[in-house]
Amino acid sequence: MVKTRNFMTKLLTLAALAGLGMLHVAKADSYSETSTFYYAGPETGTTDNPFSIVNVGGNAASTLNLTNAGVSGTLTINTVTNPAITLTGADFSVTLYGVPNGLLSSGKLVTGTYNFSSGSDYFGIETAGNGATTGFGCNAGQTCNVGANPVDQVTLNVAANGVVTLSSSSLELVTQVSTQPTTGVPEIDPSSALSPLALLGGAVMIFRGRRRRA
Repeated sequence: MVKTRNFMTKLLTLAALAGLGMLHVAKADSYSETSTFYYAGPETGTTDNPFSIVNVGGNAASTLNLTNAGVSGTLTINTVTNPAITLTGADFSVTLYGVPNGLLSSGKLVTGTYNFSSGSDYFGIETAGNGATTGFGCNAGQTCNVGANPVDQVTLNVAANGVVTLSSSSLELVTQVSTQPTTGVPEIDPSSALSPLALLGGAVMIFRGRRRRA
């Protein structure tokens, strides 16, 4: 009887650990949307963007090629491979590394603030008149901040109203996505979640069989 209980205890422990492990398995997810992106600089009001978002320490909009009319850009995010985030448009390019945790849920953005600080990060906006390369190994014609020189942290903020900001110290871009963000929780793949239950069911059947023989 003692051996049976020990066997049962081990199986139940294994099932519990398997179940907890499944909770931490990140499901592959992705997101892509094309929308109008605006610049957020030190000017107040809607001078730079229609959302009245201000970056007090930012470069003046007059030094960049972006106007308050905005420029179309495509934001792409994935939770598996790097770069995790890319933003491409005629007047800007952003590449961020480090797979984001909790940023996506079933293909939707999740509200919150997310930080990126990889040495491979790049955040660039075209200079006024598409001038020459501006410092830090920027792409031709861009003013930029890069992760390695110096180490620069990029912040992505997703608001409940769909306004998304990408900020890199002196540079900031803002848009409003068409799909309403969610306040999601980490998902569990249904097929994976059943595994510990199946193990537990098997343990119960074995236990019952042993009790009958006893």
